Amino acid sequence: MRTVLSALSVCAVTVLFGQARNANWVFSDGMWMQFTDTSLAILPSPYSSAGRSSCISDTSGQFLLLVDDAGIRDAQFNLLPGASATELGWTNPRSSYLILPKPGVPTHYCILVNEMPPNARAGYVEIDLSVNGGAGGVASTGTIWYMQNITAKLIATTDADETGYWVVQHADSGNAFQTFHLTNQGLAPFPVVSHTGRSYLADTAVFLNADLYRPMKFSAQGDKLAAITLGNDPDSNALELFHFDRTNGLLYFWEHLTTALYYLDSTGQLIQVSAETNRFITDCEFSPDGQKLYYDAGDTGLFFGGCNLVQLELGDPVSSAIQESAFFVIGMGNYSSSGWDLTGTFILTGLNGLLYTRSVSYSGLGFIFEMYALPGITMDSLTGPLSNPLIDIIHLPNSPYASNVGNFPNICKRYVDSAPMTTAVSPHQKASSEVRAWPNPNGGCFMVQWNGAASTAQARITDATGRTLPGIWALHNGDNSIDIRHLADGAYVLELRSGDEVRRVRVVKQ
Repeated sequence: MRTVLSALSVCAVTVLFGQARNANWVFSDGMWMQFTDTSLAILPSPYSSAGRSSCISDTSGQFLLLVDDAGIRDAQFNLLPGASATELGWTNPRSSYLILPKPGVPTHYCILVNEMPPNARAGYVEIDLSVNGGAGGVASTGTIWYMQNITAKLIATTDADETGYWVVQHADSGNAFQTFHLTNQGLAPFPVVSHTGRSYLADTAVFLNADLYRPMKFSAQGDKLAAITLGNDPDSNALELFHFDRTNGLLYFWEHLTTALYYLDSTGQLIQVSAETNRFITDCEFSPDGQKLYYDAGDTGLFFGGCNLVQLELGDPVSSAIQESAFFVIGMGNYSSSGWDLTGTFILTGLNGLLYTRSVSYSGLGFIFEMYALPGITMDSLTGPLSNPLIDIIHLPNSPYASNVGNFPNICKRYVDSAPMTTAVSPHQKASSEVRAWPNPNGGCFMVQWNGAASTAQARITDATGRTLPGIWALHNGDNSIDIRHLADGAYVLELRSGDEVRRVRVVKQ
């Protein structure tokens, strides 16, 4: 497994709002990622979601609902009354799901499902968490099927007034995006149709069709959309970028992007270093500020090929320059020859403003990569054929609870009716890369280095739920000893404060 490491200074990530309900990701073989706006804890989950999934938290960050091939589950992972897949008429595995809070109706949530072939239909279920004595249940008349001949591509963002949502679908052939408006009256029956981008292939190929199965993603701002598309074979798969108008739900074609990679040589000459053959894009994601796009690409030509993350710059007014900004960011392990046909989400931005990506491994085990700060450099800061882009820190979060890291859940980046929460590392909250704790993991005694602007700081410990535990330590500039032997084994966050300066580091006692 190849990994690129560096020690750049930490860059501030743009502050975003409206992501209060993305605080919990439950997925894979018993893994639960719990976020605050500045931290992450990975815990064992009593439930392993089947295939693709979606989940949502309430505005305080508490886990609320999960939906997958089994049906719709509450915070205790019990199926809601009348909400099993059988009762809802869901018949096909590998369906796509999305959960949205119904605008203006606090106890109601809208569950969206895209069934895969042979049905290839989109459905809508409304949940009321106040019925059945507070146990929740189905408020609509079962599943309302509202679109036929759909792909797995399913995503949403808020409208320009922040009072409703645009739910975006794509037909399973042709070039029609269909955008449905979701308001407090429910889902509008007639879509806004945008004929734009390349024409999708019908599902007739012997391989899994990227037009049909691969995702599309909105930027957090809701003004950009990226979709993974397919040509005539796996190696012609690519990305298409669109501008999205949140006032009317229309999409406008922006740029078609291939898997070609580039570098600048020592004379400033742009050189293509990667042919477009034997590469297949699995997923994509925007940076929190919407100015960069990342995609994950695997090598389909070798039995155990490379799996790489690639960065593209979106800020150049000349759209064709986006393609030429594409460069390799990090290698993410081995990629099996059959790995490209996996479905679901591989890259996702967390509530804390950091980027998470999972590798695909031939051994059946997956790894999660956490990027504490997205790359602060561009193509023109690199020279020479061996130059590598630099990332502040690439970290493998502790994930002992999952034997197979499956698909991340599908989530919406913007919600109405949410109390604002930052999704960022603010200028006064330095990422963990500036706090050194060792050994880590430890047996309860460890050292932490404080090098803040002030000579002293106070430290506290919080657990995985964000609860502050008893105990306070006075720190000075330099190395300090911390003793948490009285605490149970597990993951904790050490928070260091000095005035308005806050730093955090994750520590594991075992």
